Amino acid sequence: MRTGYDGPLDETRALRDESRRVVAALQARYAEETQVRGLKIRHNNVLGYFVEVTAQHGDKLMKPPLSAGFIHRQTLAGQVRFTTTELADLEAKIANAAERVLGLELAIFERLAERVVAAADAVKAAAQRWPRPTSPPRWRCWRPSATMCGRRSTRHRFRDRRRTAPGGRAGARRGPFVANDCDLSAPPGESAGRIYVVTGPNMGGKSTYLRQNALIAVLAQMGSFVPARRARIGVVDRLFSRWARPTISRAGARLHGRDGWRPPPSSTRRARARW
Repeated sequence: MRTGYDGPLDETRALRDESRRVVAALQARYAEETQVRGLKIRHNNVLGYFVEVTAQHGDKLMKPPLSAGFIHRQTLAGQVRFTTTELADLEAKIANAAERVLGLELAIFERLAERVVAAADAVKAAAQRWPRPTSPPRWRCWRPSATMCGRRSTRHRFRDRRRTAPGGRAGARRGPFVANDCDLSAPPGESAGRIYVVTGPNMGGKSTYLRQNALIAVLAQMGSFVPARRARIGVVDRLFSRWARPTISRAGARLHGRDGWRPPPSSTRRARARW
C-alpha cells in the first residue's frame, strides 16, 4: 500500500521500520519537558523501555508535578529509572507493529477486492476491449497461431519480425524497419528443430537479434500480438513432464531405461500408460 493512502497504516509502519526515530523523538520531548538534558530512554530484556536519569535528577522526577507522569521503576547506584503510561503504550505498539501492519494491509486489500468485485462488469468489459481490433494493424503486429508441441509439430517461426520498439510504434510512423525472419521449427520429415549459429562483428546486432527473438517467443506463448507479419509458435504440453531426465554424476550425464529416451505417444491414455 502506497505511503499516504491510509494514516493508521503509515503510523504503524513507522513504528515497525523507524522505531528508533520514534523513541528518539519521545526522548527529546521528555528532556525538554523536564529540563533534564541527560534524560535517556533505554531498553533491556527485563524492564523493556524505561526513562533513565542520573541520581541527582531522580528526586526531581519523583516530586510533583513530574511525579504524576513519571512512575518510579528502579534505583541504582548512579541512575534512577522511570516509566510513563505513554512509553508503555509505545512499547506495546512497537512489539505488535509488524502484526498490525499485516492486519491493516489485509483489511485494505479486502475492501479493495470488494470494490473490484462490485465493478466486475466494467472490468470485464475493459478487458474484452483489449487489445482493440485497430491496434495490431496500426503497429503492424500479428496474433500468433499456436500448435501443441509433439514429435513432429515443433513450431518456432516468425516472418518479417522486427524489434518491438523501433519496429512497432516508431517504425509505423517513420517508415519500414529492418525485418529479420526466424525459423527454428523442424524441417519437413524431421522431429528436431534447427540450430542457428549467429556470427558477425562487434556491435553488429547479434545480441539484440537473440534477445528480441526470445521476447517475441514469450509474447507469443502468452497469446499477445507480436511485431511480425506472420508468427507460429509451439505450446509446451504437460506431456513433457513425463519425459525422462538425465542423471548427472562425476562420470557425466547418463539416461536410464530399457527403451532409450523418446517422447511418449500422445494418442491415448492407454498408450501412454503402456509406454
